Amino acid sequence: MPFRLTGQLLELYRTNEVIRRTSGTVYLIFRLNDDDDSVESMWDAPFERGQVTTVERGHQRFAFVEKYQTESTRSIQPLDDKGKQIQGRAGRPGGQTYAPAEMQGGGHAEEFFLRRMLQLANTRNIPNTVELYISRIPCAIMSPMWRCQFGGNLITLPEGCGAKLLQVVRHTQASTQWYIAYDESYNRPDMQASCLAHITRINNEPNAEAGHISRFLN
Repeated sequence: MPFRLTGQLLELYRTNEVIRRTSGTVYLIFRLNDDDDSVESMWDAPFERGQVTTVERGHQRFAFVEKYQTESTRSIQPLDDKGKQIQGRAGRPGGQTYAPAEMQGGGHAEEFFLRRMLQLANTRNIPNTVELYISRIPCAIMSPMWRCQFGGNLITLPEGCGAKLLQVVRHTQASTQWYIAYDESYNRPDMQASCLAHITRINNEPNAEAGHISRFLN
């Protein structure tokens, strides 16, 4: 069942790969409840004030792609409450704050998807199954911590997209089966090892399978 390679999913994958080779931008493709009507992709995007909608609504996807496909990969940093970029590890130097996730645009592709999951959880529409294909392994520390509402409860999602995904997998243990696959790895062995540690933790959860895409296609 996971990563059922339908024509719609493959067409989106091929389109995204052309864009990724040009721009170097990380993307993900997701499907909810094994329904091809839910298939969509999300991309890394620079942080800015105000919610970015072009990567969260399928009919606007290509407007976003057209805007960013010729740009080189850029550093993605969150904004503080005055709209200025926060520098430093995971964008969280001592003593500084950042605007809440729902008040910002931009972020890693996984963060855009997790915003969608927050919306579904807060409207009691959590899917039974989630399939995620991510073009590069989720980062270990490069995305900032969130405090957010999830299903009516205030929760903390730690820094790093891998750790965020792990926490959401745990929060949906009673409702959702997850299949998370990645393709590219980091060239730095220490960075790759940190990212793989989160994938291993996700894979050890009773409601999740996670690993390289080859694991699901063989």
